[in-house]
Order: sequence, then structure tokens, then C-alpha cells
Amino acid sequence: CRAAMSSADRLLIGIDLRKDRETLERAYDDAAGITAQFDMNLLARINRELGGSFDLKAFAHQARYDEVSGSVESGLISQRDQNVRIEDVAMDVEFAQGERIHTEDSFKYSPEEIDALAAATGLSVRTRYFDEAKRFSLNLLSPVAEKS
Repeated sequence: CRAAMSSADRLLIGIDLRKDRETLERAYDDAAGITAQFDMNLLARINRELGGSFDLKAFAHQARYDEVSGSVESGLISQRDQNVRIEDVAMDVEFAQGERIHTEDSFKYSPEEIDALAAATGLSVRTRYFDEAKRFSLNLLSPVAEKS
């Protein structure tokens, strides 16, 4: 984006902020099962579009927060030893009970990390807006003036 921006341009970007482990894991392993359905849809699409033989009932959704990276890592855990055929790519995949398919990383950032990421790309945070609980941020970025 920075390469396409003039000095007068601005970029408004929403960024999810770091939160405590319990809040994040509960959000990504929600009681309604929305994230689990999203992840299971990957297997359903492989079955439908690539001739896969995944038994969706043989996998369970799991979300865990890695505080070091700031990422909620979502995945599907094989509930038993199993072999899955994906016909259209002539592939057989063996899963051991407890083996994990990594499906998603959802990164969270502190304001300081956002500042550093912006600076690393030649941008600076001009203004930052928070929701009432300071769980999410909108960041108005502008190009850093190049030194001549």
C-alpha cells in the first residue's frame, strides 16, 4: 500500500488488540460453534470439490492463544486414527488420534506493535480510535515523509 500512496493519502485500518487468553479462546471456540463450523467447512469443501472422504464427525475444533506471537491458532483435531482419500489429487492422508490440522492464525497486536509495524512499512499512526473497552482499534496511517 505504501508504494501506491502519495504524501496526502491516508489508510484507515482496523486491528484487533491483544486480550487475555480466556477472552480470546472463548471468542474463537464460541458456544454457538460459529468458528468450528467455519473450520469444518474446509473439510466439507474438500469432500465436495475435490472428492475427499473426510468424516466431519471424526474431527473436533480447537482454538488456543499463543501469547508470545499474539495469535489465536485454530485447528481441527482428529478424534481417531483414520485414513482420508482425496480423489481429485490422488492423495491419501493418514491421521493419528490427536493429530491437528492447522486452519487459521488470527493475530492480535498491542498499540506499540501497531506503531512498529506501521514504521517498518514507511507509515506512521496519525490517529488511533478505540472502542469503549479498548479491545479493538482503528488506526489512521499516513506516509512518513522521505528525507532528501
